[in-house]
Amino acid sequence: MSKCGFKHAVPQVPDKHWRCPSCGSKSHCKDPDDPSRETDGWIIDDPICCDCEELHEQDILNCYICDASMTGAEYAEWYAKKAKMVKCPHCKGTGLVKKGKR
Repeated sequence: MSKCGFKHAVPQVPDKHWRCPSCGSKSHCKDPDDPSRETDGWIIDDPICCDCEELHEQDILNCYICDASMTGAEYAEWYAKKAKMVKCPHCKGTGLVKKGKR
């Protein structure tokens, strides 16, 4: 992880699961108005730190397909629920584990 000084979202969402929670679009997808063209989909529109590739709690994410919007913290929380992750009892909640693998 980077030493950028900003709070990283927990958990970090893997690239293969990076999608808009509302419509399912990826970071780059086919333009709904012109399917022959690629356009932005679910992206970090206003990153708090440009030097770090991690998702930060304060990052602003927007979908240019369905107009959904949320912070990095909200997106990480949404992903954790979707992936059935719970706070780790061994590290006193600073990390997450798959439910049932404690």
